Amino acid sequence: MKIWILTNAYLPETGGLVTYTRSLAKTVKNLGYEVEIITSNAKDKRLKKVEEIEGVKVRRIDFSGIIVPKKIITPLIFYTRIKKELRKIDIGKDDLVISRFYSFQAAVCDVWKGSKNIFISPLVAEELNKLDKRDTSFLRKIYLSLINPQIKYLDKKAFKGALFKGVLSESKRSEVSKYYHVPLEQIAVIRPGVDTDRFSIPDKEEKIRIRNLLGYTPKDFVVVCVGRLSSEKNIEQVIKAFKYIKNNTIKLAIIGEGTLRNVLQKKISDMDLKEQVILYGAKQNVEEFYHMADMFVLVSRYEGFGHVYLEALSCGLYCIAAKNNPPYCITASDEILINDKLGKLVDYDSSQDIANEIINFSQQKDIYVQYRHNYIESKYSWNQHYSQIEEVIK
Repeated sequence: MKIWILTNAYLPETGGLVTYTRSLAKTVKNLGYEVEIITSNAKDKRLKKVEEIEGVKVRRIDFSGIIVPKKIITPLIFYTRIKKELRKIDIGKDDLVISRFYSFQAAVCDVWKGSKNIFISPLVAEELNKLDKRDTSFLRKIYLSLINPQIKYLDKKAFKGALFKGVLSESKRSEVSKYYHVPLEQIAVIRPGVDTDRFSIPDKEEKIRIRNLLGYTPKDFVVVCVGRLSSEKNIEQVIKAFKYIKNNTIKLAIIGEGTLRNVLQKKISDMDLKEQVILYGAKQNVEEFYHMADMFVLVSRYEGFGHVYLEALSCGLYCIAAKNNPPYCITASDEILINDKLGKLVDYDSSQDIANEIINFSQQKDIYVQYRHNYIESKYSWNQHYSQIEEVIK
């Protein structure tokens, strides 16, 4: 049996789906299965069409070269290109197809109809698009209005057409069940894993070494935030919280890239927070930022699961996340931060609450570092994740 993993982005890109795919591929390869990843080239023609990365074959579909008049049908063009590529590939009757992105799964429904396939939906694509539409330029709002019906069509086709259906959290299970009118019992919750060797508790020397490289002192209390710089991640609220924090030794390191970078950088400048808040961009060595930090904060308004909380907790960090409050805020944070030793849930739109929690925790002695790592190690592993997929298929 061969395992096929289909996703929208892969290395050298960063982000949750990349981490998921990389970790799952490594896991099934170690279990003795042949594995191949089918993904896009993220519109970068410099990337090889086929190559081997970390012992896994990666096949990329070219998403570049869409001329301006056709950009209004971009989702359908991507979907068509994926179908064209899948038609060139023969898969075995016992092969397993795991899709993590709607356009790829929609193509599977058409081209690999008889395959053993599962779509593990990250979120409702149309809902994410609506959030993007709120905080963008007028022209982009028009563009998003034009492509949204296509996204809705493909996402619905992918989810309802998948032989097996999965999500990463109970909150997402409830949401997609209502949205697509699919019975709850047809949707499996398959919790993700985390690499607890990579995301580990650093020793004192490692923490100091990384801080020295980044310009932080041992006396600084460093808060790290990891996430795409886009509307649903709500990073602006975290930045706003620092206007209530008068202690200049409390710092914020933001790791991630996205369309709101310039907006957030201007916010930092306008609020005179350049000495406290730094945008570092996307990083492949994100674990080093967890290792030098004292606390993790991300108050997403819309989140399929939130792998970054697992990574932060595995590194021993106390976490602040947003309360699940549908339809205003849909997250799985309360499924991860199940007690006060792990972290605290706040209102997604209250920068004052975020600031208060940061200040309160900065004044305490943290005695639950090892507990957080052990909690993650016992509950979230990639071997368990793949075993759950196998159980669903059986």
